[in-house]
Amino acid sequence: MRTHPIKLSAIASRIDGRVQGPDLEVMGLSPLDAPEEGTLTLCFRARDGGRLVETTARAALVPPSLENLGIPLIVHPRPRRALRPLLFLFDALAREYRENAEETRKPVLGEHVLLGAQVVLEDNVVIGDRTRIGAGACVERGVTIGRNCRIGPRVVLHRGSTVGDDVRIGAGCVIGAEGFGFEWDGRSHRALPQLGGVVIENDVYIGANSTVARATIGNTVISEGTRLDCQVHIGHNVSIGPHCLLAAQVGVAGSARLGTRVLLGGQVGVGDHARVGDDVRAAAQTGIRGRIESGMRVAGTPQMPLETWRRLSVLLPRLPRQARRLRHLLDRMNAGNAPSDRQPE
Repeated sequence: MRTHPIKLSAIASRIDGRVQGPDLEVMGLSPLDAPEEGTLTLCFRARDGGRLVETTARAALVPPSLENLGIPLIVHPRPRRALRPLLFLFDALAREYRENAEETRKPVLGEHVLLGAQVVLEDNVVIGDRTRIGAGACVERGVTIGRNCRIGPRVVLHRGSTVGDDVRIGAGCVIGAEGFGFEWDGRSHRALPQLGGVVIENDVYIGANSTVARATIGNTVISEGTRLDCQVHIGHNVSIGPHCLLAAQVGVAGSARLGTRVLLGGQVGVGDHARVGDDVRAAAQTGIRGRIESGMRVAGTPQMPLETWRRLSVLLPRLPRQARRLRHLLDRMNAGNAPSDRQPE
């Protein structure tokens, strides 16, 4: 997401912040996990200051405790509260940039590209060699699709989406729709602009009727070699590592991170901001939240080690009978130890 250049002082005046250091120009927003050159990087928590120093951020929005980092800053007493006006500001700038600064070009098609009936290609679309797009698909402005891809019928690729080589996207998928971002304003839930995009790397498979939401800022990323079954939902700002396997009806909530070679069974739910390490395997219908260390096998809701869940699943059907026996035993004990008139000394 690029915009016209805007000075830090102009941004600070819109969010009641103050500039610390040179009053530079920036051309967009970027998250702390993936700072982009020439943008304002968002750092909401003091404990993330070390991570910010390690990046190549041009400028950053920070809380007062980080005002001496040695880079240009906008200091705000509650930077997370500043996110909403920032999103609306940069959304307006991005729209103006697209309308006035971007050159409008006809779609560019590589060799041996096949388009089905009633395919819609908007301006500035680029499609690589030997890619096939099924009937009724819609590819919005500025989308790039690599070589040897198979895009199924009725697929929608929204603006800001980038598709690598050798990608398969099944019928009815929606890639890059707005993420589920809302904020309560005291009367209703107001939608927040979703400024980011989606990056689908090489050799990814996405089953029919799956959805991948674009990021609020930055990108939602599905890494190389990953396979998504049908009816999988990937929320905004999610990052899925290489060679993961997600079965049908898996849902991954916003800003979750999956490592390499993660296997999720059917109907697994991954909570927002969860962190799943490499080589983790989750049984069907597991509810994941928090952090899972690499190599673990988990099941249940919330997740627990697989062996613990197996033992519990054996015990659970027995609990009603054991509870009745316990109540009967307690009744007999109480009957045999009825209180006497003599009070204990």
